[in-house]
This record gives sequence, structure tokens and C-alpha cells, in this order.
Amino acid sequence: MKTGEKKKVATMAVLLVIATALVVHSLQTFQAPSPAANNSAAAGARRSSKEKTGRSRESQQTGDSGLNNNALMAAGQSSYTGGKRNIFRMVEPDRKQVDHKDTATGSDKPQTEVPHPPVINLRFYGYSIRPGEPTKAFLAEGEDFFVAKESDIVNRRYRLLRITNNSVLVEDALDNIKKIIPLVQAAG
Repeated sequence: MKTGEKKKVATMAVLLVIATALVVHSLQTFQAPSPAANNSAAAGARRSSKEKTGRSRESQQTGDSGLNNNALMAAGQSSYTGGKRNIFRMVEPDRKQVDHKDTATGSDKPQTEVPHPPVINLRFYGYSIRPGEPTKAFLAEGEDFFVAKESDIVNRRYRLLRITNNSVLVEDALDNIKKIIPLVQAAG
């Protein structure tokens, strides 16, 4: 053997002895303390540990989370009484109780009003058919004029569902109301 190889083998043997000693020492520290240990010192250590954390040293060593079962049971029986606000709407209607007594008749029946569906004020003036292009409808609302094809939204509210020669099917996107608007006949 050469001297360089002898030095390498000697260094490896020394490192192996040191590694073995470290492994044995670490295994001994993980073992439970022997019953012959000084009981008064162990009791003092347990007392100070329990005073600091509120848990005994044994429960800390065993990984006991120290859950308080009584507190868990009380939390499980409580119910959430959060707000009644709808987070998906900007303004929530007032929910105040109003006395619906009819003063003339003295009845307790609430007065019910039949809500009228919103009116779609669009007028259908005509359409355009060109080869290779979708059919376009000419619509008006008040003084505003619109040119739109099927599935377009007009005036940020009305969606054109179908365009035919005589009418247009329009859906109010806000209120989900569909209405057929007939073609306006030209005067003359």
C-alpha cells in the first residue's frame, strides 16, 4: 500500500468510530428516563414546566396536544348567528315589519299588489341580410337607434335571441323576461 492510501484508510476508520459514538449517544438521549432517577429533581422540573405551559411534561413529551374537551364540546354546541345580509346584492331591501291593517275595513289582510312586468320599449324597424354576414336588426328605443345581430346586447340590457322577417325575440337580461317585438309597418 502506498502512504496516501494508508492515510485515507486511517482517516476513514477514525471518522467511523466518531460516527458510531454519536449514533449511540443520540439513541440514549431518546430513551425514557430510568425509574432510578432522582424523583425530587424530576418533580421540580415537572412543576415548573406545568406552570409555564399549563400542561404536564409527560403530555409535552408524548406529543399530547392538551386539547380541552370541555371547551371543544361547548364550541360544538354553539350555533352561528351571523348577519342576514346577502353579499351578492348591492342593496338589501328593508325588512322592517309594517302593519298592513286596512284602516277602512279594519282587516288584518295584507294588501297585495300585482307587480307589472317591466315594459320593453324597443321598436323593430327592419333587418338586413347580406351573403356571408349574420342577419342584423334595426331597433330604436326613444331617440336611440341600434343595429344588432342575434345574441348581441342592446342598450346594456336587452339580448336579441332570434331575428325573423316579421319580428324579433328579445330577452330583458335584468328581469329574465322574453318578448316578441313585431316589425313596425311604414306609414304611407
